[in-house]
Amino acid sequence: MKQIYGLLLLLLPAHDCFTCNMTGYEMRQQWKGIEAPIEQDCIRKTGVKQETVDAFYDHEAMPNERAWKCFIECSGLREHFLSLTGDVDLSGVEKYACVTVPLAQSCEPVHGPDPCERAYLFLTCMIDNLPK
Repeated sequence: MKQIYGLLLLLLPAHDCFTCNMTGYEMRQQWKGIEAPIEQDCIRKTGVKQETVDAFYDHEAMPNERAWKCFIECSGLREHFLSLTGDVDLSGVEKYACVTVPLAQSCEPVHGPDPCERAYLFLTCMIDNLPK
């Protein structure tokens, strides 16, 4: 019996990665709601265009633009899923729909030349590995 419980405990994190019952659009809209209080401040700080931010939430557009990458970093710092060095802070990821700690851990460590690039690479990895 202990073996069965042990096996179940091992499978739980993997199961969590596949329990998202939302479309990609619904998931990103939930993320947008979390980011809403800080969005305008991060837009001002980074110079990203509102259209770029909206295109991500509406269509999952991920442009390879410096301002967009720094917007992600700004959001990550403010919402506590990134540290000041651009490393992943697991304590802030689970408030986002369909994101689990095991999923975030699978995208660590992120290697990039600066915090903006690391934030972009982390988000790209997360999106690429979200349950379909």
